Amino acid sequence: MADFDAFDFGGSPLFDAASRMVDSERNARENLCRIRKDNRLSQQDVADRIGTTQSAVSRIESFDPGLRLSTLRRYALACGGEIEFNVKEIKSEESETSEDMFFGQPISFKARVNNSSKLVSV
Repeated sequence: MADFDAFDFGGSPLFDAASRMVDSERNARENLCRIRKDNRLSQQDVADRIGTTQSAVSRIESFDPGLRLSTLRRYALACGGEIEFNVKEIKSEESETSEDMFFGQPISFKARVNNSSKLVSV
């Protein structure tokens, strides 16, 4: 959970959600690596298919935190896999509304993502 070490969620539903997201991403990368190996592809084979280096593929497989979603999608396709996303709202135990608490403050925001899957505004 290195991505979230700077935050003190205090056992909140947000901490649990953050933990699940990190676990889910790690599992996805492990499954993609298994698919690559099952298809008898080397890291260099995948690198050639997506136009990068073998060391970049190694970083993808070793949980590089700066990985872009577009890179992960290209890696998945090059390995013979696909990625599915599931998004759901975090519900606190005290609230059934869409306005949850973050660090003791109500949170409500909208995010916009560009075509390369980069967050461009919040």
